[in-house]
Amino acid sequence: MHRPLSAAYPRGASLARRFRAGVFVTVVGLLLCCMYAPVRAANGLPNLGGGADLSLGDERRLGQQVMPNLHGSGLVVEDPLLNQYLYDLWQPVFNAAVARGDLASDMQAQFAWQLWLLNAPSINAFALPGGYFGFHLGLLASAPDDAALASVLAHELSHVTQRHIARIIARQESQAPWVLAAMLLGVATVGANADVGTALVVGGQAAAIQGQLNFSREMEQEADRQGLMVLSDAGFDPKGFVRLFDELQRANSLNDDGAFPYLRSHPLTSQRVADMQARLFGLPDTTASTAPPGLLNPDASALLRLRAQVLMTDSTEALLALASVTPPAGSVPATTRWQVGYQRAIAAWAAQRHADAWPPLLALLGATDTPEAVQQVLRETAIGWLAEPHALPPEVAVRVRQSVEGWLAAAQGDAQAGRRAALLVLAGLVAAPAASNLLGADAAQVRVDDAVQLLRSWLVRYPQDGLAWQLMSRLETAQNRPLAALRADAEFYITRELLPSARDRLKAARDLIARSKGAVNETDAAIIYARERWVLQAIADASAVRP
Repeated sequence: MHRPLSAAYPRGASLARRFRAGVFVTVVGLLLCCMYAPVRAANGLPNLGGGADLSLGDERRLGQQVMPNLHGSGLVVEDPLLNQYLYDLWQPVFNAAVARGDLASDMQAQFAWQLWLLNAPSINAFALPGGYFGFHLGLLASAPDDAALASVLAHELSHVTQRHIARIIARQESQAPWVLAAMLLGVATVGANADVGTALVVGGQAAAIQGQLNFSREMEQEADRQGLMVLSDAGFDPKGFVRLFDELQRANSLNDDGAFPYLRSHPLTSQRVADMQARLFGLPDTTASTAPPGLLNPDASALLRLRAQVLMTDSTEALLALASVTPPAGSVPATTRWQVGYQRAIAAWAAQRHADAWPPLLALLGATDTPEAVQQVLRETAIGWLAEPHALPPEVAVRVRQSVEGWLAAAQGDAQAGRRAALLVLAGLVAAPAASNLLGADAAQVRVDDAVQLLRSWLVRYPQDGLAWQLMSRLETAQNRPLAALRADAEFYITRELLPSARDRLKAARDLIARSKGAVNETDAAIIYARERWVLQAIADASAVRP
């Protein structure tokens, strides 16, 4: 059973307590494993041998072993808008790296290339073996613009394309795989707040976790050089590199409270900053644009970074304070009005004050001076709320109903042939309990069918889109198609590298087929059997030990 999006932001417990509960036990368990080296065969990690010949497959398997622990931390954020924002920045960066020849075809095929957003206020990002990347909400909230945030993506991607993680493992060839797993998990978790850092150095492995994970100065410089060229080739302003790190260094010098782990794991010396500034000469002058033309709107991106800032707030009192902010007196720029209104709406919603969240959002939706990209963020936010169970005030229902049909029609005829965000919000709305009240039962049923067809077409092109599979499961359940819902659940777990959970869902689907006594479509049954075989083989491969 999947959590609603709002469950990613529970209240009543501090982030430090939630993080320690999920991470401290996991890391200590991994460290304890180091004390029992004779049971190597029982551990699922690949035998890294001498390390120098670490294959791409072994690197992917090592990342697969770490991912369930990351999910177990409870920090993974399933927010369609923010995840789409990250991928909108990531895609041109990744494409530029491919065009430059930084990614060999076998690396493109074998690595996961998955981005994860974590509910942590720290300014941090990390890369795991096999093409897994994590970004903290604090990083999104603190980035001054799209180019600055994209510079982090380009830098982390370059660590992977240059095989820096494999090279670190090669240097640690005397270490058992369990120690390597503990170190890799440390990369993913250390620095979410200062207290967690203390938890991670329990026992005799402090140096291994803290010291051996940091990339060398040479690797950092190589990632800088590669990342800068990738960022420029992707169409972003390469000065975003310097803007981000200048801002982080200024903030860190004013308030060094342990909240800037990115600067510790990626130490910035004056020489490195000067080297980046020097390399800016000779690159194309893109000062006038910080993003590839036609891809991202800076006003819309600013709202999304503001969304990250609000959603990482861990106190109801602080959220209510954000929800009560009003625009400055006198004439204010339109962008300020949009941001203040959106902050009030998002903060009230996160604080579970749903009735207070709708008015500022609807006021912005009714404004005539907002760009289409900003309206799209507002519409997706509204439809996302409708997909969550809550009491819809009657006056809100009247106003929303006037706009829903137009929004759905726009999603159907999207110029990008079903951009993921449009599909997600469309599916979210028609699966919502409020849909039949807003559209009428017949219209809602038609929209469910439309959404299923759109999502199926989308998932043929993008089978790694976990959020789309999650919504497909909801839609199939609403249509009373349990077999299709089980398959969608399994595909969701596959995208999250949670293969045992996928195996269990596919086994349940196979049992359902057996009980149906031939009533199931043969094609649907064949897909279930094929996917189950694939998952079982993937589980075996992930736990394989190289001789």
